[in-house]
Amino acid sequence: MKVSSVFLATAANAQILDDEECYSGRVRVDCETFQPFPVLAGDVLQLRRRKKGKGKNEGKKPREDKVDIPSTYGDLATIAGKVWNINGLKKKESFNAADYWAYGCFCHQLTGKPMSDIGKGKPIDALDTACHSYKVCLSCAASQFGKSCTNDDVSYRWVYKRRNKSIYTKEGEKSCEASLFNCDLAFAEQMFGSRELSDSGSGQWFNGFDENESCSNGVGGGGAPSNSSASSQGRFVAVEHQCCGGFGNPFVKINPATQQCCSGKAASVEGYCT
Repeated sequence: MKVSSVFLATAANAQILDDEECYSGRVRVDCETFQPFPVLAGDVLQLRRRKKGKGKNEGKKPREDKVDIPSTYGDLATIAGKVWNINGLKKKESFNAADYWAYGCFCHQLTGKPMSDIGKGKPIDALDTACHSYKVCLSCAASQFGKSCTNDDVSYRWVYKRRNKSIYTKEGEKSCEASLFNCDLAFAEQMFGSRELSDSGSGQWFNGFDENESCSNGVGGGGAPSNSSASSQGRFVAVEHQCCGGFGNPFVKINPATQQCCSGKAASVEGYCT
């Protein structure tokens, strides 16, 4: 029996499409048209308290038992969920935004612009350090593409491929949207890497962590300030740190006295970009 080549091609295309999940405007969309599917009742993402607080804020009254996630969190939360799944953590071990949102001094503070507000103070642990790096990445994107280039105001198109467990953007490489995606993906991976190093009692929504008490103004605390470099005389001199990123890489800040930016990646100032 002959099988129509058209049928085979259609079946192959269906397999390819079934292998992909596509997102745009912070919602899942059709992978061919990038038009959104109908929104179902109950689709609002929520933060839910999954475990009791512990550590220095144990015993403090939680602000809420559950909180709706603003729509601006949609892409980052979904990407983080995919990163957890890719690494084999599902069901009870799956990504829970309540463990990471409104955390410490830099993780999405409870403000009108939670994604782009930089936060203050010194990171309290590895997770908060990842959040600070994320805010630096977003601030560099805004510096590169204009103040309106923030996750509070801009969304992007991205794809998750089940077969090879990859996450990538459909935006042009040198665009605000691609830069925001790169910041989000890098942060999701850093969150996963620091998931066992965080203090669940340092969340603001559920565990009573008070950023005004715990986060002093300015980043640092001891030693040279973050924008300083030691001179040959042993004194610290002010250095203007520069943004480095793009070309598919998240933005970071580099010290031009010791580093250079090579195709979007930080490299030692000694040597040449290849």
